Amino acid sequence: MRASRASVTARTPSSLTILVRLEARMLDAGEANVEGLTRVRNGTYAFIADYPVLDYIQRRECDLRLLNEHLFRQVNSFALQKNSPLMPSFNFFLMKLRDGGVLEKLRSKWWRSSSCEGAQPAFTKLGLEEVSSCFMLLCLGMLLAVLLCFCECCKLRRRLVLHSQQASDEAFAPPASLSMRPE
Repeated sequence: MRASRASVTARTPSSLTILVRLEARMLDAGEANVEGLTRVRNGTYAFIADYPVLDYIQRRECDLRLLNEHLFRQVNSFALQKNSPLMPSFNFFLMKLRDGGVLEKLRSKWWRSSSCEGAQPAFTKLGLEEVSSCFMLLCLGMLLAVLLCFCECCKLRRRLVLHSQQASDEAFAPPASLSMRPE
């Protein structure tokens, strides 16, 4: 048993090795961000990166603009060991914080401040006040459609009643050959 444990630990990289590799990747990402920003400033180049990174850079550098289009869903993540028993708990509490608006409050408190004077955000979220007129128009259109449908049903019913009255009048009318009128 001890031999198998020793061989497993020998194959598993130490936590120090993992941290060194993680730091190297973070430094590479920083250089890629700097290179991307340089290319944006020098010409017609669009820099695509994670939204939080771009949002942070845009708030510090006043000559950049963040587009409104999110190419990928934004998620919050933590690095955990593979098959960690903590994963369900982290997921549950992150969703709870996100759904309760706590993450957005923290982001607006610590992240949203801009060092640029008179800077306006590239886009703002629409609230109920901004889109209420769209809902009113939608409800008005639905009401008008129901009213028109009701009018058409009444008109069709009237035609059917008139048609059935004409048919019954013709059924009870004497034949033309038996009429009392002289020809």
